Amino acid sequence: MYSLTKFFLKQLSVHRAQHKESVYNSPWCTKFNMGLIMIIFMTCSALSGCYPDRVESIKLMNAGIKKHNSGSSTAAVRLLARSAETDPTNHRALFYRGLILNDLGRIEERADRFEEAVRSLEESLKISKEDPKVFYQLGVAFSELERDKQALRAFANAQSIKPHGQAAYRSALIHLKREQYNSAQESLRTAIIAEPELGLAYTALSQLYRRFKKPSAAVMVLKNAIENDPEDTNHYRDLGEVYAALKQYSKAIQLFETALQDRPTNSPLTFLLAEASYNHGDLQSAEIYIKKYLRMGHRKEEKLMISKAKRILAKLRKK
Repeated sequence: MYSLTKFFLKQLSVHRAQHKESVYNSPWCTKFNMGLIMIIFMTCSALSGCYPDRVESIKLMNAGIKKHNSGSSTAAVRLLARSAETDPTNHRALFYRGLILNDLGRIEERADRFEEAVRSLEESLKISKEDPKVFYQLGVAFSELERDKQALRAFANAQSIKPHGQAAYRSALIHLKREQYNSAQESLRTAIIAEPELGLAYTALSQLYRRFKKPSAAVMVLKNAIENDPEDTNHYRDLGEVYAALKQYSKAIQLFETALQDRPTNSPLTFLLAEASYNHGDLQSAEIYIKKYLRMGHRKEEKLMISKAKRILAKLRKK
């Protein structure tokens, strides 16, 4: 079986579209909703008690967010820094700056961006420690810098304010990397309770159970995943693999077929269906799917699947 830790880290970098996160909870931001910020600005402008520096700071913050939303993240970082300098109490500007720096750090693969994010987020927390999103983004920055203990502390702080599925999930990834499997299991369960539609947490927990030869527990986790998010066909595939390993091929076939309806050009799924059909004794269907699979485009990591498919096809031709 491939490295469990590598699998989870890869799953994090290739975020599945089905697992939708809010911009505040996401490890990486995309675009901000300006509504709340504009309301704050308009309210502040209408009140005679608002200080000019505060108004100017919010203007700069809005301008920075607009720059980020238009794709100019580096310019956004500069404007948000000016916003925080204009009004040193504007912890939101520092938070948004840290969040965007995390985004840039991932895109540019630059550790200095994450270091800068840490500084900005820590400055935000000096002003206000009430927002779990700030602690979460601090944990993201620390984890990218492989400062695991600090990351775990930040994620724990986020969860101490309110349940936070992403923080628990990211904590689990760190525990898995450190081979702390009991802690990983606990964090994944916490993530699922906090965010029942966080599909990656179900995937990770089911993989953990499979690693330690607990297929019945994996089945239960994946059934719950499907119940909570029936549109995420990754869970159908995962559950199909568990049933195939248990030699319950009819159940596996049904699940693979359901997953393929959503992703008909997915080559690994096509292979899994072909293999399950062959093992179930449905040789005609197996041959159809094997031939279809071999005609598809393949990724580098499918070398083993391709070899197995060719062997199955050779056996079918002898029958």
